[in-house]
Amino acid sequence: MNILFKLILLVLLTISVANANTTKYLCSGDTNYLYVIFDTEKKSVIAGKSNPHEYFTQTDFRFWHTTSQQNNQTLVRSFIFHKPSGKMSVKSDNMITSGEQMYYYECAINQ
Repeated sequence: MNILFKLILLVLLTISVANANTTKYLCSGDTNYLYVIFDTEKKSVIAGKSNPHEYFTQTDFRFWHTTSQQNNQTLVRSFIFHKPSGKMSVKSDNMITSGEQMYYYECAINQ
């Protein structure tokens, strides 16, 4: 029984240490909500349902770019996240029509 307790405790401690370097944000915008998860150890970010992407830092900003295919169109999105204020802007470019759209989000830590 004592060994089982120690094993369970070890598993729980390992899980909490493994997730110690991630920060989850819930971002709300004009049209929708977006979850953003930063992993500071790997310098990667997951926005919404996307795959992990490497992010770059400059002073208080984190930024990254994604590319996706939708309806035979290539969309390039540029994300800029201001950590102190929790504000994020997303610029979406359609490579075929050259259409640009800007989206703005307010983000709060969601643990």
